[in-house]
Amino acid sequence: FFRLCCVFLLFYFGLLNLLTAVLLSVLVALLRIVPILKWIDQLLPKEKPKAPLDTDLTEIKTGVKRQMPVELYTVFQSQLILIVLTFYGTVNEVAGFGALTRINQLLLPVEALTFAFLIPYFSRTNKIQAFKIYFPLVFVTLIPGFMLLSLAVIFPQILLWIVGPNYADLNNELIIAVSVAVFLRGTHTAWALLAHRGWVKFSWVQIPVGLSLCLISPLVLDLSKLSDALLLQLAFGIGVLCATSFDFYFAYKNRRLNTHSN
Repeated sequence: FFRLCCVFLLFYFGLLNLLTAVLLSVLVALLRIVPILKWIDQLLPKEKPKAPLDTDLTEIKTGVKRQMPVELYTVFQSQLILIVLTFYGTVNEVAGFGALTRINQLLLPVEALTFAFLIPYFSRTNKIQAFKIYFPLVFVTLIPGFMLLSLAVIFPQILLWIVGPNYADLNNELIIAVSVAVFLRGTHTAWALLAHRGWVKFSWVQIPVGLSLCLISPLVLDLSKLSDALLLQLAFGIGVLCATSFDFYFAYKNRRLNTHSN
């Protein structure tokens, strides 16, 4: 919120540029240091930490090895759309994609609140309660996204003003971009809730599903168009959704969450 207010003031007084934006980001990062250090000091125990158990270390190593391919895939998928647009499209499509993805920044506060409050709350609940609140929590995190999508449909000029006057004619692409962003945010939240309870046995499923959809996408989409390139991002969300569905079904079937559940 502080950053948004500062950006508005810089824009109002005509001082908003690349240098001031970078300096503002540095200032915000520096202001976080003291509160974070105090928070760490309050949470960490004062006594000397105990040596980890061998079983815990083994479990951690197993989880890291299982998750590493997914992390590498995540890094790759973030660049894939730009690679596709560079190969199939033009400079205008690449610029339009970069401009429209700025809209995703409006959902970052929701993501921050989700990871700061909802996910820890879900992680601390017992197994019975967790199953009951899982879908309601996912829906709650989608409400701001639905509001943003409604704004894109009813008053697109407001959001297009944010991305700049050069992209004022991208009404349809704006709706697609926001719809895709909401879907991706929802699938990521659904997966993150399960991951923080230890449900990551099938997270690897998103790799073959996502890559398979990307491979067949040129057969059904015109990737030289910005709108179709935006739709290509759905492949990654569908992959995460499949992995999340497998994880939830497996956990629900076995009526367990993780070793720390009550």
